[in-house]
Amino acid sequence: MNDKHVKILMAAKDVFEKQGYHGAKVAEIAKKADVGKGTVYEYFESKQVLFEQMIIFLIQAGQEYTNKLIASTDDVIEKLRLISEVQADIIKNHGQLFNVILVRLNESSNELKTLFSKTRDRQLDMIEALVNQGIESGIFKPCNSKHFAIVFKGAMLQVHMSQACDGSEDEQLKNDIFDNLITSIKS
Repeated sequence: MNDKHVKILMAAKDVFEKQGYHGAKVAEIAKKADVGKGTVYEYFESKQVLFEQMIIFLIQAGQEYTNKLIASTDDVIEKLRLISEVQADIIKNHGQLFNVILVRLNESSNELKTLFSKTRDRQLDMIEALVNQGIESGIFKPCNSKHFAIVFKGAMLQVHMSQACDGSEDEQLKNDIFDNLITSIKS
């Protein structure tokens, strides 16, 4: 992927986030990317294809970022905290885009729906693997790590979404929920 391609995708992210899917215009995306409208169509055959490719690009970038971040520590609990923080940052800084994506997902390609589902599954698998690592090292007591992964992701997502909706940044609440979840499986 070349620089122009990335510039268009990032411009699309900004425009879709601010204008929504229907309000976004390819001409505005082109202007923000500092390219001609025709150049956008050289890379993407339609606004829908651009939208879907932008989502794929953002998912891949988010996965790479998360993997790099959790590789920065050996502490299983810190890795779980970092996964939660990435989720919080996405919702806090790009909640409107996330909403646009979820609303538009139903009208998107099966490929994108499958990617979304696989991304969720990979995130749950990552959490489950960390819990299993914690069990093996004696940090966590034996538990159903798959179930914990679902509860962990859902609970933390709920906290982050609630904070985004009411505009609060209650770090104590987020930390308390995280600590309660971890305490429930700690040895």
